[in-house]
Amino acid sequence: MRRVLLVEPDLDGHHAFWLALIIEAHLRAGWAAEVLTSRAPERLWAQVRARGLDPTGFGLHALDREDPAGCVAEAFARGAASGVDRVFFAFLDRLWKPLLDRANRGEAGPGWAGIWFHPHALESVWRWAPPLGKRWALRGRIHRFLRGARAGRAPEALWVLDEDARRWLGAVRASIPGHVLPDPFEREPRLDRAAARRVLGLPADRVIFLHLGSAEPRKGLPDTLGAFVEVIGGEAGAKPARPLLLRVGPNDRLAASDRELLARLEGGGWALKVETFVPAEELMEYFSASDWVLLPYHKFRFSSGILANAIGAVRPVIAADYGRIGRDVARGRLGLLHLHGSRASLAAAVRAAMAEPGVAAGFTEGLNSARDSRTVERMVSTLARSLVSESGARP
Repeated sequence: MRRVLLVEPDLDGHHAFWLALIIEAHLRAGWAAEVLTSRAPERLWAQVRARGLDPTGFGLHALDREDPAGCVAEAFARGAASGVDRVFFAFLDRLWKPLLDRANRGEAGPGWAGIWFHPHALESVWRWAPPLGKRWALRGRIHRFLRGARAGRAPEALWVLDEDARRWLGAVRASIPGHVLPDPFEREPRLDRAAARRVLGLPADRVIFLHLGSAEPRKGLPDTLGAFVEVIGGEAGAKPARPLLLRVGPNDRLAASDRELLARLEGGGWALKVETFVPAEELMEYFSASDWVLLPYHKFRFSSGILANAIGAVRPVIAADYGRIGRDVARGRLGLLHLHGSRASLAAAVRAAMAEPGVAAGFTEGLNSARDSRTVERMVSTLARSLVSESGARP
């Protein structure tokens, strides 16, 4: 039986969810797993319990340092001391620089592999990211390393989230096995639209547009607020179809003027905000209660867990025509697109969503098709099969 050390220093957001699935896939593929992660693993334990995994089936170790350089150094040191066959990084993106520095120093250790979520992207989603110019330089270093690294230093395998990235990886270095993983939604919906609205205390007769997540500018909340003001004409008068902006998430990063705008919309009955923490097990009810999910992101090339959950709830989206999200929405007929960065275009898309009752239903077939390929079971079984295939008969 082969042994692996699974590494993920950050359990915020979807990371604990992904790490639990990675643990399950390795155990299913016959690997003996140890986990090196945050000193506060409560979110991981919640996900492990949700998956029905035996928490005694793998070893758990707390990182002394959760910064990228400290995490990489500790991972290889612990891996070597434990005699594991591989160190597997659950989220490679933030760890590339210390991995490259280590390779340049020629340090020995176990083989390594991992999931590279955003091979083409330069944007930052973590606090340790260098400035944009240095990210350009880092991207060049990664490409040169993958092309020229000796066999003992190159990753044994890499996993990405779309076929375009896998083809790009194959063009850079065909000898590194590249595998594609589906980006799954977290939970099956428990309630239909009417029941979810009753549970959450939401009106039954409104067209609800959900904006969920952080309020930082790249998530497009200021544009959403401006678009809603345009849709309702800035007034709270009667409309043939009354949209309701359901804003779920902290609003501390909003500018004062945007907070005032949100308060104005809420006071006029056009918006409802939920700023308290919503447990992951209850989050899907907000998707189920909504008619549309808003993804008006700015210069965001990544995949999105919010898109995955919208697909899981079979709810169409309104998204910017940019990056991976825009491409997935267009290819899969998952909803409406608006011009990237345009409030007027976003407002027009909201109006189009309310124009006819059957607009949303027109995307049901595409959403159901995408849903079949984005289940948790599909992700776990795909990773488990690829772990077996890329390591031959050893597991």
